Amino acid sequence: MHCTLLHYHCHRSLGFGKLSDRVGRWPIVVAGTAFASLALILIYLNLFKQLWTPTVGAAFAYGFLLGLADSVYNTQTFAALGVLFPGKGPDAFAANFFAKALASALAFYYSPYVALEYQMIVLGVLGVATTVTFIIADRRVRPRSSDCEPLLIDSSPNVQLEY
Repeated sequence: MHCTLLHYHCHRSLGFGKLSDRVGRWPIVVAGTAFASLALILIYLNLFKQLWTPTVGAAFAYGFLLGLADSVYNTQTFAALGVLFPGKGPDAFAANFFAKALASALAFYYSPYVALEYQMIVLGVLGVATTVTFIIADRRVRPRSSDCEPLLIDSSPNVQLEY
């Protein structure tokens, strides 16, 4: 458990944000999809086709790949939300978190009724579909240079915020 958390936090700090400034967001999301797909295929072959004996090392490798994919998705999704919805960040992030929570609740509901093998297939298909829609959205909305500039906050007491 602690090693998985360590992998998770290490991936968060690998600098995917800085890399996306150079190559763009969608190539990094495609790489994240490749990591997740590789992990799902290896888990599927290991658990359901039993092509090799499951080991603890293999489980850590799968967790590493899934953590890497998750960190890629999160950093790029948050950056995209900031550009797609300028000035409406809290609303966009709230909708994003609501959608994640709703999907998790639905997964908890249907998981006793659907075999894990089929759940993994659905997860893989939806992951690829999500990547395709991310690419479409990212190509339609190009960030302006002003979107990447840091926000300067005036700390004078007479400033009124507009909502």
